[in-house]
Amino acid sequence: MRGMGINTFKFALSRRLPLISNHEKNEMESCDAPPDRNIKELSRRKLTKIVKEQYAILENIPVMIYLKDDKGRFIRINRAFHSFICRNIGRIDRESISGKKDSDIFTESMSILFLEDREVLETGKRKMGITRGLNIGGKTIWLRLDKIPLISHGKVEGLIGVVRDITDYIEREKSLRENKERFERLAETSPFVILVFQIEKIVYANGTAEKITGFKRDEIVGEKFWDFVHPDYRDIVRVRELDRQRGKDIRPYECKIITKSGEEKWLQITGNRIIWEGMPAGIITAIDITTIKIAEKSLRESEKKFRTLAECSPLDIVVVQNERIVYTNFEKALVTGYSREELLSMKFLDIVHLDFREKVTEKYRKIISGKHVSPFECKLLDKNGEEKWVLLSGSLIEWGGEPSILVIILDITDRKRAEEEALKAKKQLENILHAVADGIRIVGMDYRVKMINRRMARMARVKMSEGIGMVCSEMFRCDQCGTDECSLRRVLRTGKSFQTETLRFTMDGKAIPCLQYVTPLRDTDGNVVGIIEDFRDISMIKRTEKKLRRAHQILKKKNEQLEKLNNLKSLFLNITSHELRTPMAAIKGYVQLLEMDLSDKLDEKQKGILHTIVRNIDRLDRLINDILDVSRLESGTLKIVPEKCRVEEIIDRAIETMRGQAEMKDIKIEKLVEYDLPELFIDKYRMEQVVTNLLSNAIKFSNRNSRIIVRASKKGDKVVLEIQDFGRGIPKNKLKKIFEPFYQVDSGMDRKFGGAGLGLTIVKGIVEAHGGNVEIESKVREGTTFRIILPTRYVEKERKIEIFSRK
Repeated sequence: MRGMGINTFKFALSRRLPLISNHEKNEMESCDAPPDRNIKELSRRKLTKIVKEQYAILENIPVMIYLKDDKGRFIRINRAFHSFICRNIGRIDRESISGKKDSDIFTESMSILFLEDREVLETGKRKMGITRGLNIGGKTIWLRLDKIPLISHGKVEGLIGVVRDITDYIEREKSLRENKERFERLAETSPFVILVFQIEKIVYANGTAEKITGFKRDEIVGEKFWDFVHPDYRDIVRVRELDRQRGKDIRPYECKIITKSGEEKWLQITGNRIIWEGMPAGIITAIDITTIKIAEKSLRESEKKFRTLAECSPLDIVVVQNERIVYTNFEKALVTGYSREELLSMKFLDIVHLDFREKVTEKYRKIISGKHVSPFECKLLDKNGEEKWVLLSGSLIEWGGEPSILVIILDITDRKRAEEEALKAKKQLENILHAVADGIRIVGMDYRVKMINRRMARMARVKMSEGIGMVCSEMFRCDQCGTDECSLRRVLRTGKSFQTETLRFTMDGKAIPCLQYVTPLRDTDGNVVGIIEDFRDISMIKRTEKKLRRAHQILKKKNEQLEKLNNLKSLFLNITSHELRTPMAAIKGYVQLLEMDLSDKLDEKQKGILHTIVRNIDRLDRLINDILDVSRLESGTLKIVPEKCRVEEIIDRAIETMRGQAEMKDIKIEKLVEYDLPELFIDKYRMEQVVTNLLSNAIKFSNRNSRIIVRASKKGDKVVLEIQDFGRGIPKNKLKKIFEPFYQVDSGMDRKFGGAGLGLTIVKGIVEAHGGNVEIESKVREGTTFRIILPTRYVEKERKIEIFSRK
């Protein structure tokens, strides 16, 4: 708190101390007898205990909080905010932040956190939901900022800044988008038809769907999948795909579709159940097997036609007889890479992955026995030992007069990878949703909950299985439910996201204050099909805000009492100084008369006594002036009359004033002033007092026949004055205390050299009142350098300077 005025100090207390009850005051006022010392002491202890408890609350809440006064200077930061600074910027002493502005402490990139502070202090309006991204060490940290003005009697006294780290939330949203984009990229490059449907309607179709069906994508999306299916297969396809969306395991099957041109095509259908944009959906992968069907028919009609067609087919076709391969349609197999000669010398199981050989053997026996076997998936091994996913179709034929199996091999490795990516993306989405600290739910157009995460279930106090399907107002209601301000109705009316504070009620009636983020859920056409609600429990923040407001009112009264005491102190000093000066002036006058009238009659001893009296009166007068200056600095009443003046003139007058004292010790004062220093807008008499005090100190603590150097130079937009002596120096452990009132380095020096210990206190106060500062360097037995740094432009500063340090 050092360097702050008393008003600033009291303002800091009004925001640092938490709620203090009026119970003790009311209890004392209700008593018949006046409070005695024991009652006051008891009240003070209770007050101290409550203050400590509230300090602990402010320190230990996980939200980052900082407090500023009406000048934009930091008063306090809590432990969470300090940890954030140390973790991302570097070690900073918490106490060194107090009394400084953010621009004095942080880099320009960090200062964007406080851009709205000036506006909040000027307008008194609260700023909420500010999002800032900081690039620290190559990593972007996202923060959500709330700026709350503290207003008393219509005047903004300061602000509270609440900072939340939302980096994880932003990164999760980015991950969700990237997973969806990755899926769509894979789907668009897939040679197979990929469709996603929700509640019977198609919500996504890839480019291959356009090629195979002949319909444009916008003609497919929004329609039912089975509307494109041949009437003979439509009912069974509808039943199977609805069962798949409900979670049933549906095996691959075949069906016919009718293209836009009226052409019939055979498709091999496989699929799975996924979550699409937060809602259950089904995904279909369709392979055009029209060529396979035609090939099967042709093979049954004629082996010659079969060979001709097989060799023109884009698929691997082999004939297996007695487990051995007896025919292959390519000189080099497309899937396995084996040559025709190599395949004809192998058993079919030789190219099947070990994990699937038993399954393939079972299918082989069924086909040989005349049973129908649907196409199935398995893994083959290519010539290089790499695994390839394939779809095998087998039919019983005669080859060379013996029963054989016609095997058609379709490479589905890319499709399986796409499915695995889709399942992985689904799992990642679920993990992200359940890992977030906020409660998240999706509400459909029918006002029913479609999805909730674990945090949402805990907040609403329902089981996850029970929460899905409930009416949203039953699960986590608020007073706006059923009105035009209902979240879903508001989104439908505006089409925009919004954020609000809301009081929600759990199933058992418990009230939870929440910060609610509502985002419209849109389909691929951009139509709103529901909302995504994000609820953040802000109960602790609300309790803290309430306690801080109540504490502010109580501390305001305490501050008024302290102000009265401070005024009494100033009045006491003024009266005391006046009452001391009046008799001193009379004594000094009579002594001077004695010297003038009796100068011829007094001996040297008597003249020495009179000189001693005058010297001590002058010393006492200077002491009174110093005490008054200290009091004026602290109360802000020290008169500063700035005017344009040259630094060299001030130095010259100070040197001339102190030349007599220096010559008494044979000390030489050297002046080194840069040419063409700018004129300063300062109080030249007060600044002369500063230089005179420092020269007096330098002379006092310098050895005889030594020297003192006075320098003046310009550094940037500052003018620097230095007074350097070569005396005994000051121990390092005492440098921080020398500006404190009445402080002397040690009692021995105090007795030898005299002085009240106020000179350096006044120096520091006058310099800071001009917007400057004082620095000191010293080494024992080598000397001391005082450095005064002044701005070239006059800076209007708060005139109240904290003289007596407070803890």
